[in-house]
Amino acid sequence: MRTLTDADVRVTWARLRNWKTPQGDAAARDDMAEAARQAPHHPELALLTAYRAHLAGNDPRRKRRSTRRWRSNPGDARLLNAMGWIALKHDLARGATARELSPIAARLEPLAKTAAELDLLGRGRALSGDLEGGLAYEKRALAVDPSCYKCLGAAANMLNASGRISEALRTASLAMNLLPDGVRSSELETQADLYRRRLNESAGAGTPPKAPAETAGPPVKAPASPAR
Repeated sequence: MRTLTDADVRVTWARLRNWKTPQGDAAARDDMAEAARQAPHHPELALLTAYRAHLAGNDPRRKRRSTRRWRSNPGDARLLNAMGWIALKHDLARGATARELSPIAARLEPLAKTAAELDLLGRGRALSGDLEGGLAYEKRALAVDPSCYKCLGAAANMLNASGRISEALRTASLAMNLLPDGVRSSELETQADLYRRRLNESAGAGTPPKAPAETAGPPVKAPASPAR
């Protein structure tokens, strides 16, 4: 069993603070500063720095510190994934391409193994305009975790954006079927309603939905008996 270092203890204290109060945030900042003094490359410290950047929104100073953290831990897929989701949120808020996510995604690509990591890369590809590349990553994510309804939701958005509305509706419906018992997703329900309206509009105009692209592979599918 590994003996806890002083830096481990400081990181643990920082994690337990209430960061949403001024006093808790200040105490957490002091804990993290002391942990950084003792162990500058502590992996948990890097994750906490990423989380602080998320809470701070677009605070330039915290973003610079977070950037230094992930660049000093280039082989930490968990940190890259955490920072990547924060970067994706910022990119989406600006309505931009994956400007902030791209350098992180480039580091994560050779390391990505989990469904969350592959899902992130898929969304980044789609945001950059590569819908087929995004779908390829979502299929890989579902191969790792067939119950990933968030991956299916992202894939449905990509299918819709590429004009494959029938597939988008089937995929969104599969995602809703994978939700845990008693859980609803207004986002998925809104997606499915949108796809139904688009299909109805196409039928009324006499325009058939776009056929699946031959290069895209089979439609995204969920298992017959998904894990909950």
